[in-house]
This record gives sequence, structure tokens and C-alpha cells, in this order.
Amino acid sequence: MKNIIITGGTGGIGGYIVKKLQQKYHITVLGRNQSQYNSLKLSNKNVKFYALDISSESQIKLFFSKYRKNFSTLKGLINAAAVQPPIGNFIDNSSVAWSENLKINLFGSLNMIRYAIPLLKNNNHNKIINFSGGGATSARPGFSAYAVSKTGIVKMTEILASELKKYLIDINVVAPGAVNTRMLKEIL
Repeated sequence: MKNIIITGGTGGIGGYIVKKLQQKYHITVLGRNQSQYNSLKLSNKNVKFYALDISSESQIKLFFSKYRKNFSTLKGLINAAAVQPPIGNFIDNSSVAWSENLKINLFGSLNMIRYAIPLLKNNNHNKIINFSGGGATSARPGFSAYAVSKTGIVKMTEILASELKKYLIDINVVAPGAVNTRMLKEIL
């Protein structure tokens, strides 16, 4: 069975992906909240949860060190983890909240990719899927940190698509539009 890792696999889009792919793949779900994972009510032995904050490079590095002891290859990485705050006008946002957003949304995803690449190189035709979102293609007042982080994901995905082609690793970014999740409720 092929192995995939899903960040944010306890949330709306990530949780949906886990449920849809659980029969076909061995899935490692990464998330910060064990109880959110438990609420998915998965009883499949192909799915394992690992508590991890992707904003911490040291936690990502430790995770991959342990992961490589169990699996020598990786078929795919899906980066669905993200946060929206701070919400409101840029001038009113704290720099700490802005930094947290970029650490999770942009740097967390990029570090997951960085540490996954050696495992993805061990197979042919592997995949990385990133999620962009509102603000990556047009202005998104009130959500400046989120928009900037997702714009960064789009540009880095474009760059990595070119750099990883020689290893037969496809990388794409998906903009799902409005989806009925906890994040949408934050907007409303």
C-alpha cells in the first residue's frame, strides 16, 4: 500500500481527504488536536495520527526521522493545514499574529516539503498538493496575512514544479473556493 502524509488532516478539507483516501493508501495524518482527529471517527488501520505543529521545524524534523524508520518511500504529501487569523485591517493586526500565520501557512508547508522530498525521490511519479485560497489571485482586505501566505504558497509551488520535475515529483496548488468548514465560519 502506498504512503501519503496529510497535514491539517483533522480539519474540514483535510479531514474530508483522509476519509476519501483511507481505503486506498496508508495515511499519516498530522494535526495539533487529537480530539479533532478522534471526531473523524475513523476505524481504519491504514490511518495513523501524529500530533505535530507544522510551524515548528524541529517537530517536523523529528517526525520525518521517526517516519523514515517505518517507511522508506512516500507517494504523496498533501498540505491542507492553515489558519486565517489575524482577521481585520492590516494596521490593526499584531505582528505576532502575522508571524504565526506565516509560520504555519507558508513556512510549515515549505518545511514539510523540504523534509518529504528525500522520501518522494525514492519512487516515480509522486505528488505534492498544496492549498492556496482567497487572496492568492486578488486583493483580500481583512485577511492580509492569510492572503500573503497563500500567495507565497502559489509562487513556491510554481518554482518547485520546475525544480522537482527531474525527480518525477509533481507539485500542484489547489484553490478550492469557499467550502463549508470552520474557516468559513470564521469569515462569516
